[in-house]
Amino acid sequence: MFYDALTHFLRALFVVLAPASFLLLAAVQLPGQELKEFDSDYLQSPSGGPELNKAEQEIVRLTNEFRRQHGLEELKPEKRLDKAAGYFAAYMARTDKYGHEADGNRPADRMSLYDYDHCIAAENIAYQMKSTGFSTDELAKGFFDGWKNSPPHRENLLDPDVKEVGVAIGHAPGSDRYYAVQDFGRPKSASTHFQISNRTADTLHYKLKTVGRGKPSEESIELPPKTTMFHTRCRPTTIDWGWTEKDDGVKVGDKQEFVVTKTADGYKVTR
Repeated sequence: MFYDALTHFLRALFVVLAPASFLLLAAVQLPGQELKEFDSDYLQSPSGGPELNKAEQEIVRLTNEFRRQHGLEELKPEKRLDKAAGYFAAYMARTDKYGHEADGNRPADRMSLYDYDHCIAAENIAYQMKSTGFSTDELAKGFFDGWKNSPPHRENLLDPDVKEVGVAIGHAPGSDRYYAVQDFGRPKSASTHFQISNRTADTLHYKLKTVGRGKPSEESIELPPKTTMFHTRCRPTTIDWGWTEKDDGVKVGDKQEFVVTKTADGYKVTR
């Protein structure tokens, strides 16, 4: 029995890894992280069907058009993300298994296993089928519209902090399903690095607050006297110095150094 394509969109899980977990995953291969068989034949366009490569390109175009409409920078296609997406789209098409962990890996695992050194990872997946078939543009638009109209997937499309994207579509001849994978990433090379130097004789306390999507994080830091603390963050961050409201919410920039000294009037921060 056949159904309309949109009826077959299953809600995919929204996946964004927190920076701390993320750095661990990028550095260490955890148990269970293993690529399964990759048969690229499942990424080939079916005879008389839509051209999958062109549909993938159209999804990228629609995504960047959508981002421009919301004042966001375009995403750059990234070959390693393409490979990770291609592997997973082919796996789902070959097995007709669906879900972000269908192959036993998480999205960030697959990106790491394809040598994408990520700071942020997110993924959209979906599948479609229709008894009358699809044109190339119709297939691409069906996937994109399904994601755009689903709040968690829309958040991935409009994440202001991701910079790169990889897209792949696989076709399952047996079920005639089309599986799409859209992987989003921000490389570690685009992390924000900054340092805070305590030039006083006091132990200082401050908080780092992550700004942006996902669950906001807040980290309390204790900085001993005459010590410098180095920080790396994936998303925009602000500093709450704690000892004064005037400097609360200080935005952090890459390669910034904050130097704390003490005067007769209290603590002073220079950059």
